[in-house]
Amino acid sequence: MLRVREVKSPQTVDYLESIRYCQLMFDLSNYEVREITQKLLDHSLIAPNEMHYLVLKEDEELVGYAVYYYLQDLQLAFLDYIGILPAFQSQGYGARLYQAMLQEIRQQHPEAQGLIMEVKSTDDDFDRRCRFFQRLGASLIDLQSMDVPAKLKESGLVLMIHPFQQDLQLDREMLMRFFRVLARTLWH
Repeated sequence: MLRVREVKSPQTVDYLESIRYCQLMFDLSNYEVREITQKLLDHSLIAPNEMHYLVLKEDEELVGYAVYYYLQDLQLAFLDYIGILPAFQSQGYGARLYQAMLQEIRQQHPEAQGLIMEVKSTDDDFDRRCRFFQRLGASLIDLQSMDVPAKLKESGLVLMIHPFQQDLQLDREMLMRFFRVLARTLWH
């Protein structure tokens, strides 16, 4: 049976199993693992924002996980990571986890305007990842046409947004606020 659960404590098997996989996959240092764990244990570190850690399991086997932040002042969510273990890739699990995450954001935060994510533009999977998110309702944010700092345009940063409202306007001011709030939240 397929199910998505939010991990509320780092003392659970779901958390230990998924963080171990994440640590191996991304070569996370012990310090980085402690940072993630601290944010789960003590939400006041990033308040009023929230960190959510979801796991997708088939029966009792870990299939994938997602980490997102809800940025209260902006009424936006930021997808930090979504991943499916290699044995389960290309079978629809990523879409199921993404859709479950969107549903959770909307249920917990009915005021939410959308979900922003960065798509890594540095490797061969870039087009595939963009198409994946576009199929599920996200669209590219055209930083080149926005009045943002030149360093941001030249950075190669690629952002996408999954709007929850038709009239969502992501202008320069909102985007710059997003970066400031996100930086304070991720690197408190």
